[in-house]
This record gives sequence, C-alpha cells and structure tokens, in this order.
Amino acid sequence: MKPVGQPDISWRDALQTRLRNTRQRLQSLNAVVPPAFRVQNVNDLFQEELTTGDRVAIRVARRIGSWGFIIGQMVFLSMWAVLNTVAWVKKWDPYPFMMMGLVLSIQAAFTAPLIMMAQNRESAKDRLMLQEDFDTNRRAEEELQRILHMLELHGHLLEMLLEERLRKPEQEAREASEADGSAPSRPQTSTTTGE
Repeated sequence: MKPVGQPDISWRDALQTRLRNTRQRLQSLNAVVPPAFRVQNVNDLFQEELTTGDRVAIRVARRIGSWGFIIGQMVFLSMWAVLNTVAWVKKWDPYPFMMMGLVLSIQAAFTAPLIMMAQNRESAKDRLMLQEDFDTNRRAEEELQRILHMLELHGHLLEMLLEERLRKPEQEAREASEADGSAPSRPQTSTTTGE
C-alpha cells in the first residue's frame, strides 16, 4: 500500500523524467560545441598571398619547364648553328659560337633565380596545404570524439530504458502480492540432468 499524502508516480512518469533530463544534457552538450569550421581552398589562399614578382616567377618557370620551350630552344639553337656554319647570311657568330654561349649564359642567369623563386613559392604552398590538412584532421578527431561521447550517452539511456522494462513485471507482481497480502511468489525453475 502507498503511504497517504504521497503522489502516485508510476514508473512511466519516472522514465519520462529521466528521458527529459537526458535530452537536456544532450542539448547542453550540443550547445558547447563550436560551429563547424568552413573548409578553405588552399589554392585561393595561396593566390591571395602572391606578389607580382612571385606571379612572374611562376609564369616563367612554367613556360621554361614546358616541352614547347625545350623544343623551341632546340630549333632556335640548331638554326643559329646551321646559319653560321653554312654562311647563307653573313656569319655573325662563327664557330665555336661564342655569342651563342653568351646568350645561353644570360638566359641561365635570369631564369635560374626565377625558377628558384617559383620553387620556393611551391614549397610555401605545400606547407600551407599540410597545415590545412592537419587542421582538418584535428577538427575531424574532435568531431569524432564528440560523436562517440553522444553515442555513449545514448547507450546509457538505452540501458536505463531496458532496466525499467525489466523491472516493470517485477514491480507489478510485487504490487499485486502486496494488494493480496500474501508473500510474492517466486518463479519455479526446472532442473534437468544431462543423462
């Protein structure tokens, strides 16, 4: 029998209260997590940081490093040597082609630093990409930990629900036996021998 003056709270009311409390805990957990980070395009960030000199160096390195430039330079140097050897036109650079060596030296002197600048820019871009990958992986790890924590809370909630479900028949039997005034009956267990 229930004491006089106490409200009649059933197991369902208690379960609903627990569910409400758990829901509030989950909502407060969601409120603590910062908003999702916007993924940035590393190429756009890289292009914003480039100076005019960097852009020129990248264009020159891209042009000099192409097959078109190599084939064009090979054709130009071959024509230079043939025209000066055959002498259809006045020989402006006779064999051993000292002027050609001077032109190639000047070309190398100007293009080598530009190529090195372009390589430095590419290494800076690689560092930027690695940092962005690291930040993305770190955020993914934090999000994964948050999801695992929420799953753990859901697991506890399901355990509570299962316990309440399992206690319900026992409580009903106890209440029925108290109403009858008799001792609660225990379920009979059968024992079998493995003969």
